Amino acid sequence: MKNRAYKVFTPLPFHTYWQSNLDVARLAFESQMVIGLRLASFAGMWQMPAGEARRMISEKPPAFAQAAMAAGSAAITGASPERVVGAAVKSLRTHTSSNLRRLARPKSG
Repeated sequence: MKNRAYKVFTPLPFHTYWQSNLDVARLAFESQMVIGLRLASFAGMWQMPAGEARRMISEKPPAFAQAAMAAGSAAITGASPERVVGAAVKSLRTHTSSNLRRLARPKSG
């Protein structure tokens, strides 16, 4: 049975699990900060860029599609479950971190 058609699962180092959990926690933190800033701007306590209400709706489908594609391609290549989740989270964090940076900048006027 030398040539097996399936990949044998080998455990990852312990720090990989911690890194995966930390990345998910960062995604949750950034998402909540973006939601909080947008709610504050809707309440008139924070200024946000023009068109932000429309942008917050239109940006979600492409972001989730990119995350699904990243996770799918990682799964197809035989990556471990932690790496599949990590690929999706990394893709989503690019959007949440850029949203947070954009919204957290003070607006003049």
